[in-house]
Amino acid sequence: MNHPVSIKNWEKSERPREMLLANGAENMTNAQLLTILLGMGRPGVSALTMAQNLLKQYHTFREMAEAPIQELCKTDGIGLAKSAQIKAALEIGKRLGKERIDRKVRLNQPELVLTYVAEQIGLELQDSKKEYLYVVLLDNKMKPIKTFFSTLGSIDTNIVDISDIIRRIAQFGATSIILVHNHPSGETSPSQEDEETTRRVAKACSLVGVKLIDHVIVGANPEDYFSFQKKGLL
Repeated sequence: MNHPVSIKNWEKSERPREMLLANGAENMTNAQLLTILLGMGRPGVSALTMAQNLLKQYHTFREMAEAPIQELCKTDGIGLAKSAQIKAALEIGKRLGKERIDRKVRLNQPELVLTYVAEQIGLELQDSKKEYLYVVLLDNKMKPIKTFFSTLGSIDTNIVDISDIIRRIAQFGATSIILVHNHPSGETSPSQEDEETTRRVAKACSLVGVKLIDHVIVGANPEDYFSFQKKGLL
């Protein structure tokens, strides 16, 4: 159907906001949800058209989240205010994903470790163009205490500050840890440097009575993970 430019002129049953109220947000298309978020269009361009143009350009919400605000503003009808709305909504979605899973689970199995990493850290690392190392500290029941950023850059023995990891272990009383880092290339196979660093961290932790239970490498997609524990490398 060729709609008039102004959504106010549409049949009520076809307006995105009314459709959401009647059918639920889960039954809306990406374009319809984005239309509601954008609110009003501008003369000659409806909010739905703006939403469709954004999705044509960025294809997914992940790509949209990665785009700088200045790039979003290049889409017809999208200025600083609407770009800020989009960025805020996508960040809320990311944080909601974390809150929903933010519970004290015992990470005593490789599958549970991978699930926790995917839901708590993986979303950020999958989108990163740089390599980051995070450390998850666990208590004596193997429940997470604290996650902290450790290193930016290539994960090798010259960069990773093992003494700082040991200091954090003592500070929070951790009895085991998990290393998590990403490969910006998207590949998850460990490098020789990854393996050597894992051995050095494991050895240093053992000297203070702490166990490295896993080292997880995050790839480009939600299902792309490599677990040293699962592969029998720890």
